Amino acid sequence: MESLPNLPVIVDRTYHGKYMLFEAEGDSMDNGTKESICDGDIVLAREIQRDLWRYRLHINDWYFIIVHRTEGIAIKQIIDHDVEHGIITCHSLNDMFRDYKIYLDEVEELYNLIKIVDRSARL
Repeated sequence: MESLPNLPVIVDRTYHGKYMLFEAEGDSMDNGTKESICDGDIVLAREIQRDLWRYRLHINDWYFIIVHRTEGIAIKQIIDHDVEHGIITCHSLNDMFRDYKIYLDEVEELYNLIKIVDRSARL
């Protein structure tokens, strides 16, 4: 993560916390609707502090960026959070991808996807 470039983003107010930009890869979050996150989209995300992971995440309000220790970075909808066992169920909008579970102990960082900051208009 430290080797990634820094890019400025114009915002409408002062934000607190750690924010990161991520580039979406693949079509797992693209179901052809306005809710899609498309391949190549640049998204702004706010870090969720690790001590908050032991409480129920706001899974109905956000998509999430999951930085897994060994599997890399994924943008997903979290459809279930088993707080007692520290397990989240990740869901793709594209029906061609299956839901899967991740132990939060295997996650390095977790972010709420705040907004799409860049999307190509190419057809």
